[in-house]
Formats: sequence, C-alpha cells, structure tokens
Amino acid sequence: YNFNFYTNSVGWRWATVNNATVKYLDYCTQFGIGKPHSNLRIVANGKSGGGAAPMLRRTLNSITIAKVGQFLTAAKFGIPTSLLWVAVRLVVPDIIIKANASQGTDGVFETTFHELGHASHYKKVGNGYWRKYIDKIIDNSLFHASTAPYGTGRGNNHELVGLGEAWGYHIGYFLTIQEFGNNNGELMLNAFENFDPRERPNNTIIGRYGNTNNIGWSGWIPGGVMYDLMDTNTDLVRTDFRDNASGYSIRNIYDALDSGVESPQEFRDRLLSENGNRNEADVRELFEAYYWD
Repeated sequence: YNFNFYTNSVGWRWATVNNATVKYLDYCTQFGIGKPHSNLRIVANGKSGGGAAPMLRRTLNSITIAKVGQFLTAAKFGIPTSLLWVAVRLVVPDIIIKANASQGTDGVFETTFHELGHASHYKKVGNGYWRKYIDKIIDNSLFHASTAPYGTGRGNNHELVGLGEAWGYHIGYFLTIQEFGNNNGELMLNAFENFDPRERPNNTIIGRYGNTNNIGWSGWIPGGVMYDLMDTNTDLVRTDFRDNASGYSIRNIYDALDSGVESPQEFRDRLLSENGNRNEADVRELFEAYYWD
C-alpha cells in the first residue's frame, strides 16, 4: 500500500519520526557510529515541548517518578498533571521528540537525529553515567528556568552536560546537512562551521543567530568543536585562536565518548590517546579556544 501523510494529518508526525529513525540507523552504518538499542520506545510529541532522551525504559528504577513528572512538566511536554504517573509508568519513553508541522520535515529530522545521537551515546556509557546526566538536566529545568535545561556551565556535572550536548548538536546538524544539504531550515554548512564559543558561566546555552538561522550559533556548550576536529578549514574561532586541527572522523569522535569520559577535556584526551596523538598541539589549542583547556 502507498499512503500519503500530509502535514494536516495526525499521522504525519509519526511517519516523519519513523522515516528519520530509519535514516539515522542507515547513517550509523555509513559512518561507523554505534547504533542505539533496537527496541527504543519513541514518543512523537505534537505539543509545544522539545526533545529529550531520558531513556526511561532503562533508567526508571534509578530516577523517581515524581522527579521525572516534574521534568516533563517543566519541559512543556503537554501532559496533564493528573496523567503524569500514567504517562511515565505506562508509556515509559526512551526518546521524546517534538514533531509538528511548524518545524517542517528537516526540523523533525534534526530533532530525531539529535535525540537518537544521545541514545547511541547512552548505549556505550550505561545507566550510572546517564543518571548523572539526566539529573543535572532535570535540576536545571526545575530550578533554573531561565537557562533550562542545560544551565550556565557551572555547578555539579555541568561538564557532563557540556560534552553530551556537544555530541547531540553535532550529530543532529551534521546528519541534517547530509540528508538535506544546504537546502534546510536548520543550519547550513557555513553556519555549522561558524560557532562563537562563550566562556563559562554564561547564560548563552546554545543559540543560532541570524535572520534565517543560517549565519552561525554560539554558547558555552562546545557545540562546534567536533566539526572543527573534522574539517580542513583554518578559521578564526575567537580572538587569537584559529582552528588548525583536522584529520578526525565522526567515528573517531563517537569512539571516544566512553563511559569514563565525563567532560570535554576528558573527551579530548581520550580522542588523542585512541588516535596516536594525531595533531595534538592543534587539538589542545582548539579546546582552549572553546574555553575547555
């Protein structure tokens, strides 16, 4: 059977998230990225919330239902308070993806790639690591609304969030460009390369700037550092710091996201050690440019 789902159909968001998930698994094979668990439970949320990868089907026993309920409320996932217990206990989502027609196909794909990137990371690092990660995001969502969900780059486990979200944004935008080329409404390649790092603590979490979201992006999370490791361009990262690092693949980057690696600096050191200290001086200077030296 062939069936067309248009944006006015409730089935559109499910079909689009499904298609993006299939594409993500294909890209994992193409680029040598570890695939997430095969039995993920994915919620395609048509409300106003964002995306999340709490991996609740596997971590629920180590995170209280009350805390998860507060997180879902703070993140505006559109679940009535009276149904939170039911949603958490019966739905038990691993991945929650905002998927509505206002985002367009490319926007839903980017969110799906981002969250599935977290799921690939989770499969490597396990529950203990993920609980620290999710707890930090939940606390930020509950107690620091103005900088939710990532915070300002200070406090316990902020390094973990910085590394995890750097990977999530990198894989999300990288695969979106692979899928749609520069014909996408998320971030063109030239804007992907144009990251303006901010020193911690800073209220600029991750943000795109420019009238069409295609000029650049910025934040204290080192969202651009992974592409700078991959590209061959020498560009100005910030005053007196240029990106001279190159020679790393997205597989090298994923391989270094191990369970004992809980900060961008530890990621840098693992990446170097696993790749014969390739281009070490330039790699270390690049992380200094991002204020993660």
